[in-house]
Amino acid sequence: MHVTPYVMYAGCCEDAMTYYEQHLGAKITALMRYADAPDTPQAEQGQCPVSDPQQIMHGAFMLGETLIMASDAPDHTAGAPGVWLSLTADDEIQAANCFDALGEGGQIIMPLAPTFFAEQFGMCTDRFGASWMVIVPRECEAGV
Repeated sequence: MHVTPYVMYAGCCEDAMTYYEQHLGAKITALMRYADAPDTPQAEQGQCPVSDPQQIMHGAFMLGETLIMASDAPDHTAGAPGVWLSLTADDEIQAANCFDALGEGGQIIMPLAPTFFAEQFGMCTDRFGASWMVIVPRECEAGV
């Protein structure tokens, strides 16, 4: 069993995925619009109502070794709170580059800095409304 994060955006899913591709090295692996669904009644195909059929019904991208699925939120789910994506960087330079890209045009919640539990840790909400934590973990002693 495994869990795959699924991020719901408020009408900017394609922009977010493209930005992550350009600035974080993500690779887009799927992109379907609501307009691409078969022409059948919504109830029959299980489709949720959306305000713009050109919005993304289902998208997916690889960020490092992690598959992240995404879509534009159906009208009734917009603004669902509580999910953060945690990006574990290989080193402080990669962490700074990723944090800067994610924070650009967004909101810095906690600046990237050393903490008691990490070489670097920071929190931000990106320009698309997704919440991120960026971390370079401290190496733990054996047995801890």
